[in-house]
Amino acid sequence: MAIADLFVLNDLSPSMLLIGQYDNRLVGLSLIIAILSSYMALTLSAIAQRSASKTARQIHLTSGSLSLGIGIWSMHFIGMLAFSLCTEVDYDLFTTIASLLPSFIASLAALSILSHSTISLRHISLGGLAVGAGIGAMHYTGMAAMVMAPELKYDLPMFLLSIVVAVALASLSLWVSFGLRQYLHWRGYKLRAIASLVMGLAIAGMHYTGMASARFIGTPMDDFDPVQESHYTLAIIIGAVTIVISLMVVTINALGRYRSMLRQSEDISSELQAMFDTAVDGIIKMSATGIVQSYNRSAEQILGYTAEEVIGNNINMLMPEPHRSAHDGYLAHYLKTGERKIIGVGREVSARHKEGHEIHIRLSVAEMTQSGKTYFCGFITDISQQKKITRELKERENQLRTLIRNIPGASFRCLWDEQWSMLFISDRVKEITGYSAKEFLDNTINFIDLIDPDDNLTVSQELALAAEKQEAYVVEYRITHKNGAVRWVEEFGTPVLDDQGNVKWIDGILLDISSRKVLELQLLAAKNEAIASAKAKGAFLANMSHEIRTPMNSIIGFTDLLLDTPLNERQQKKLNIVRSSARSLLSLLNGVLDTAKLESGSLELEERIFSLNALCEQLIATLSLTAARKKLDLTLHYSPELDEYFCGDSLRIQQVILNLLSNAVKFTEQGGVTLTLSPGQSGEVCFEVRDTGIGIAEDRLAGIFEPFAQADSSMTRRFGGTGLGTTISKQLIDLMGGRIHVTSTLGEGSVFTVTLPLQATTPDQAALDEAQRRIPVIELPALKVLVADDVEQNIELITTILENHGHSVIPASNGLEAIEYYLSEHPDVILMDVQMPELNGHEATQRIRIIEKAERKKVTPVIALTASVMEEDRRLALAAGMNGFATKPLEVEKLLMEIAHVLGLCQNSDTDDQPISTAIAAETEVVSPTETINEHKGITLWGSQVQHYKAIAKFLRDPNNQTGYLSERLPQSQTIRLMELHRIKGAAGNLCLPDLALWAAQQERFLKENAAWDKDTQETLLQQYQRLIDQIRDAMPLQEMDTEAASSDKEPVDTVDVTHLQALISVLQTGEIPETLFQQISHQLPDSLAADVELCLENFEPDNAARLLNDYLQEMKTHATS
Repeated sequence: MAIADLFVLNDLSPSMLLIGQYDNRLVGLSLIIAILSSYMALTLSAIAQRSASKTARQIHLTSGSLSLGIGIWSMHFIGMLAFSLCTEVDYDLFTTIASLLPSFIASLAALSILSHSTISLRHISLGGLAVGAGIGAMHYTGMAAMVMAPELKYDLPMFLLSIVVAVALASLSLWVSFGLRQYLHWRGYKLRAIASLVMGLAIAGMHYTGMASARFIGTPMDDFDPVQESHYTLAIIIGAVTIVISLMVVTINALGRYRSMLRQSEDISSELQAMFDTAVDGIIKMSATGIVQSYNRSAEQILGYTAEEVIGNNINMLMPEPHRSAHDGYLAHYLKTGERKIIGVGREVSARHKEGHEIHIRLSVAEMTQSGKTYFCGFITDISQQKKITRELKERENQLRTLIRNIPGASFRCLWDEQWSMLFISDRVKEITGYSAKEFLDNTINFIDLIDPDDNLTVSQELALAAEKQEAYVVEYRITHKNGAVRWVEEFGTPVLDDQGNVKWIDGILLDISSRKVLELQLLAAKNEAIASAKAKGAFLANMSHEIRTPMNSIIGFTDLLLDTPLNERQQKKLNIVRSSARSLLSLLNGVLDTAKLESGSLELEERIFSLNALCEQLIATLSLTAARKKLDLTLHYSPELDEYFCGDSLRIQQVILNLLSNAVKFTEQGGVTLTLSPGQSGEVCFEVRDTGIGIAEDRLAGIFEPFAQADSSMTRRFGGTGLGTTISKQLIDLMGGRIHVTSTLGEGSVFTVTLPLQATTPDQAALDEAQRRIPVIELPALKVLVADDVEQNIELITTILENHGHSVIPASNGLEAIEYYLSEHPDVILMDVQMPELNGHEATQRIRIIEKAERKKVTPVIALTASVMEEDRRLALAAGMNGFATKPLEVEKLLMEIAHVLGLCQNSDTDDQPISTAIAAETEVVSPTETINEHKGITLWGSQVQHYKAIAKFLRDPNNQTGYLSERLPQSQTIRLMELHRIKGAAGNLCLPDLALWAAQQERFLKENAAWDKDTQETLLQQYQRLIDQIRDAMPLQEMDTEAASSDKEPVDTVDVTHLQALISVLQTGEIPETLFQQISHQLPDSLAADVELCLENFEPDNAARLLNDYLQEMKTHATS
């Protein structure tokens, strides 16, 4: 279709155009239809905007668009009917109906835009274009549906103007709708009325502008009747139908909206009911008169009443007095005056529980109106637990405040800054610093300013380290008190960190330790004094050791040399007394030095494998003669459950048990002493020494282990001894990790229990250990020995000893002579005394070593000679370049072994001094049966060969050792058999009779394992015993046997000075040992008696000596009478 067919492009003659007329009533109807349709459409758009469902929203928009589209179409059609031409006009049905579609699309676009909550100018422009184009399309489509004789064309300018008017008016109507809502905040029908008026006029304006662009070209009909062509009725019908359809659409949408709101209301009601039923808080609804309307489950749990018990009753049933009586007055007063006392105000009150007690609740009352009636809703929360927690927190806070007030110091919290700004500090800080807590909190004074400048760096470093490691710290420093005094404080603190690991603040406590610091200074001074005293004591002991051992070296040495020379019996007896006394003094000295070593911690244990059973048998054998002399039973009970071999310091164990056994024998007058060994707990060994002696008073038990302490002050005079034995034993037991315990009853006896942690081992290990530590006997070649000592007797003694062993001696009296002789004589070994005039041994050795190094000479071994046994002296000797160490008094075997050691002729050497008791016990051990009598050990033990043989002869004559006596005793019981064999074994050990000791030990073990006893066994045993006794008799020198026999057969002589003898007995009975008086009378006594009394005196047993002499005195009197 050409454009000329639609538009008038050239000017037309007015005569060619048909001029139409409008029916004003129909025009007005068309405007009303447009406005009402717009209002209906905007109403549905508002409903769609509030719809939560997307589907409902689309339904509302679509139905509204359909209503508005029909309204636009009806307005257009009524407007067409209002226009009358002088010709008949019909409408094409299809085209007319099709024109409805653009109006629907335009309406949908308009309502979609209007349903948005916000809109921009761009949206308004695009929406106006769409709506205007749609209305224009609907209008010109409807115009195209006209069927008539005249030709319809459009004026192009007016056509375009109609489109512009349509878009502009559509945009205006959209803007007005949003503008009123956004800028004037209009809502509801007022907004919709104004907006629908503008939209209706916009729709009509576009229609009538479009009609103005139409040009009807043709001629009027001659028979045209305007009355018959009037369409007024049709227009009314179309308008009515349009309004009905719009109302139906609105009604349907309203019903849908109502249903949706009803559903939402039901949902809300269900939700509110669920909230009401499941709320943690109690909810109670009541009327204005206080009658309960509803009551939820939480209220039941809080108050105890069920809903049935409360609903319909007055709310005051839940209130205690005085609130119960005044409650209704509160509500009435509020309703009358509107003054809020309880309404809308949350407060804590008390409620009455069903059980009668009051509970704490938080109450909030809200007012609401339903159906014109006023109701109140109460919300209650049970705060009983909260109140309880609050009360407990307050109590704890009070406790904490009390604690903070009463702790011995000031607690604080300070910031991690340069000033240590205090966030909190307790009042006690004033006692420490002189400043009040308020002064620190107000920053009047900073704590950092009080710290001594010399301690500031230390404190900062400690705090920085604690913060880095995130741990607590303790630091001591000085502060300056307000009065100017210096105070010591100790700070305990902990850095508190934030989430990023940075220090927020420090919590801590400050303690005033000034008094403690004073005590520490005093303790330090006391410690220094104690150290000085210990050093002085050590120096004294070292000097005492040197001063005593030096003369004793000569005494013992020359005594031994004299005893090896031909002497008469009297001389030999006197020399034995000298040697015995010297060794007793040496034993005392060793005890004192052992105590010093133990106190200083310089004594070291030597672990080795040993037979515990053999060690105990040795101890019993060592003391058996002393016990037999006092007619005491000395027995050993070794538990079968206890292992035989153990690893430990056997010498120290032997020293401890020997001391306890010696004391038990010493302090026991009748009965016996028993040594029992049994397994203890956790691998320990239990030693029990039980005696039937004098006992110890209960008040003296606590001090029995104190140095130089005895149970009674008279015991030193009566029994002798220094009181060091138990002290050393206790210290040795502690050193070995053991325990000692004593129980005693005065007059009945004592029990000493020792527990030691010893590790059991096997015999193979013991043999291996023994083989490794045994020192082989070395034959030294002839040596040139330089001996340097400032004491002439010592040089003479050493010279005699060495020359007797084939060595040559070069004597020197001081260190300078020693160096001179070293250079001229070139000795093989040097024995160097440590303390000498002019130049001591240390300095002389150092000079010798310098000479050797300078002249590249071979090193000459130097052995230190000293009377000191302190460990410090050993270290000084080694530091001076000495190679060995020999203590005074000298022992020949040890001296020769030490020489062999420094010359490289022996791999091991043990030069440690031992207590004299340990040395004797070690020498009296049972050896392999290589000879009937061990003369060498006998001389060592008994002092001389003569004394040794005399003791053996006495044993052989003793009736208790005869075969006949044994033949009567052995059949009696197993206990007696073991006791007799044990007695013989101990006596043989002391008498150095190896064959007899070994035989007795073997028989004792055999009987322990085989309890069976018969006549044949006894006969065999007695025959073996008699054979051994005969062998001993055969080995004895005949003259010794004859001499002893003659001595024993002597009758008491009359030449004894009875007065002196009685005086001697009286002095001995007082507990004293009168050696001078005894020496004056000893030559008058039988030799055997004199020897026994002498032995008692050596063992500090004056009572036994008095008893022997008294028996002899009574025998003399009986002999004189007869």
